[in-house]
Amino acid sequence: TFEEINSMGRKTFTGKVELTAQEVSFLKEQAKRGISAAAVISDLKKKLEASRQDARIWKERYESLLAQDCKDFVWLIVDDGSSDNTADLVRSWQEKDNGFEIRYIYKENGGMHTAHNTAYENIDTELNTCIDSDDCMAPGAVRKILAKWEQVKGQGYAGLIALDADMDGKIIG
Repeated sequence: TFEEINSMGRKTFTGKVELTAQEVSFLKEQAKRGISAAAVISDLKKKLEASRQDARIWKERYESLLAQDCKDFVWLIVDDGSSDNTADLVRSWQEKDNGFEIRYIYKENGGMHTAHNTAYENIDTELNTCIDSDDCMAPGAVRKILAKWEQVKGQGYAGLIALDADMDGKIIG
């Protein structure tokens, strides 16, 4: 745990990082022997940095959904085996009045395709869109999607497809 690493007195970490029992045990053994654990610490720094990066991206994604002018949607989050604080972060958001429902499903890591399969097994809305791990929703996106769907539904369409754009509106794919 974070506390166990800090108690070793060899290296101070800030933020939350989760380690496997094997990693903690290895670090303790290295500290006892006085052997440099530079390579292990380098890996731990990478884990911590990835966790910080994930937290920043989750915050941006959440804020982009909070900013929507139409809250007629459900945010279904499929956590594909993360070892960071995603579950705690999502729980804190679920406790707030966001104006939309947040559902959270944790599953063991199996790759993006299994996360998508899990999502489709749990979607109960008429439409859905996939927000990848590094995506956000542009202002007004939900309103625009629903308005377009109202124009075309019942005319033989199965759904809508659109190009991706960055947050400045530049088309990127």
